[in-house]
Amino acid sequence: MNQANILIVEDEPIVAMDIQSSLESLGYQVADAVATGELALECIEKHNPDLVLMDISLKGSLDGMQTARLIQQRSRLPIVFLTAFLDEKILKRAIATEPFGYILKPFQVHDLLTAIEIALYKFRIEQQLIQSNELLESRVSERTKELEQTVLRLQTEIAERKEAEAKLAHTSQFNKLIADHATNFIFVKDIKGRFLFINKAMAAAFGSSPEEMIQTHNDKVLANPGKYEIYFQQDRQVLEAMSPVAFDDVHKLQDGRVLNFQTIKSPLRFGEKTVHILGISTDITERKNAERALRESEERLKSTLFSIDDLVLVISNDQMIAEVHQAASKYHFVLRSQDVIGKPFEEALPPSFAKPLRSAINQVFATKKVQHFNCRLEHSGKKKWFSTKVSIRKNSAGQFEGVTAVVRDVTERKEKEETAKKLKQKSIRAAASVQIQENERRRFARELHDGLGQILTAAKLKTEVLRDSCSAGNQKAKEALGEIEGLLNSAIVEGKRISYNLMPSLLDDYGIIPALEKLCWQTSESSSIPMKFYTNNRAIRLRQDVEIGIYRIVQESLNNIVKHAEAQKVTIQLISHTAKINLIIEDDGLGFQVERNGHMNGKKHGGMGLINIRERTEGLSGTFSIHSKPGRGTEIIVELPIKENVSEPENQDFAGG
Repeated sequence: MNQANILIVEDEPIVAMDIQSSLESLGYQVADAVATGELALECIEKHNPDLVLMDISLKGSLDGMQTARLIQQRSRLPIVFLTAFLDEKILKRAIATEPFGYILKPFQVHDLLTAIEIALYKFRIEQQLIQSNELLESRVSERTKELEQTVLRLQTEIAERKEAEAKLAHTSQFNKLIADHATNFIFVKDIKGRFLFINKAMAAAFGSSPEEMIQTHNDKVLANPGKYEIYFQQDRQVLEAMSPVAFDDVHKLQDGRVLNFQTIKSPLRFGEKTVHILGISTDITERKNAERALRESEERLKSTLFSIDDLVLVISNDQMIAEVHQAASKYHFVLRSQDVIGKPFEEALPPSFAKPLRSAINQVFATKKVQHFNCRLEHSGKKKWFSTKVSIRKNSAGQFEGVTAVVRDVTERKEKEETAKKLKQKSIRAAASVQIQENERRRFARELHDGLGQILTAAKLKTEVLRDSCSAGNQKAKEALGEIEGLLNSAIVEGKRISYNLMPSLLDDYGIIPALEKLCWQTSESSSIPMKFYTNNRAIRLRQDVEIGIYRIVQESLNNIVKHAEAQKVTIQLISHTAKINLIIEDDGLGFQVERNGHMNGKKHGGMGLINIRERTEGLSGTFSIHSKPGRGTEIIVELPIKENVSEPENQDFAGG
């Protein structure tokens, strides 16, 4: 994998840190992580990143799309947008910046990897094509100028030759004048194919002298007998056309080089009679190599198109389908027939797809910008969603050749979005239910402490006064009052315990770590089961709802273990990371059979308790899993996203109980 240097532009610090962690785990380098468009522009000037991963909605004077537009004005960099949603207005603005990809939040690491690698690859291909086109145009321009200069020199030489013919009358000065001034290969043949003149440059290239080549009287000095016949036919063609004709050929020179030449053969007339054929050969090897490189690049691009899981339609200026690159059979929703090349796209494609495609093509030619649209197609009773990107195609001369439509099946993404929406709604309902329970617990704990607790304390004081006022002779009454006082003490202690369990004050005052340590110690003391608690960050503080949720999950789990597990040892771990926190509860007890859906088999092992744990976890947008087998204990794993910590991990273990 290429060690690309990536700039993160994200105004949510936790999200930015999570992205940075994911990128570094994938082997990328992170140039920086900034929160505003202004800082992004400064960072690009400073670090020159290979790719920009940017949130569309940024705080500050510049949002993601404005920042992208400024970046593209300064330098051509691949930009991949991050967004939690895309309405039509935002989508149009985002498209105008010509990004290299989109990643919808929330995303998986493989989504991040795929989007970045495709963006980097598209950017490399684009740069290679630009360089190849520029190189080809430069070399063609140079060769054209050289040819023009050659023709100009030739015209001058011909004029001088005619003047020399009149003055020198076939003297040796004629041949010497041309030979000394010619740069390309120049030769003159009679109408029977015999050489009359060969310049020194041509003779030297073939390891001979002009005199030796002329003495052979034919083209055999240049080629094998098969090519001799070709040259003869070329001469016939020139004489029949009575105009210059260009031919391409390959020659192996004396020094072993194999070069491409373009030879222009023209008839030479003296009066009304054609008596000679003039040939001028120009070395076009570099141009041919550039053309070959361009063809290979186009083939690689086609190969890439076939390898990706998209449908690519090439539509010409006359609205015909010129090419089809189809990597997956699922695109029969779009292509109802495989025989579509050469047909009008509006006839070859289903109307529900052709109509928005027509609109997008019109917009592309009107705005000269890439257009996107989504549509849902139905085939054989099944429905699928497709996202289509339409862009202009240009040839090497910069002329429009039509459009390219890249069609991607986004059904799975749409279904995931719908599933995520339903899960979010379920999570919100679960969170609301849990919050109602916690509010009721808090109210009941307060009433138990402030109401019943005060009554019991007052009753105890009255009992003490009554006991002290009894006469010494009334021993039975004093003993009964003492027993009542003991019962009241027990009731006060039990009320405090119940009130603490309903809403532990330690959790509000000192946080989750001390509260869990005390919970483990109390449960261990009351059950005589050894319990150990570990954490890697003793100073961590979380949102109140997260801390309460974690406390209730541990409390519910320990109650289940004490009632059902018959465990000899219990371990609780709370491990914090940059963007998540893991809670692991293990026991070595009886265990049970876990059903496929992760629930318990039967209620006797605390099934309702596990349901409560699952609901609390989902209410905090977390994940819950349980692993257990009969006789092998139980492991509960809860993973919760966290948005804020107050300290960095201390990388230490702490035990309680």
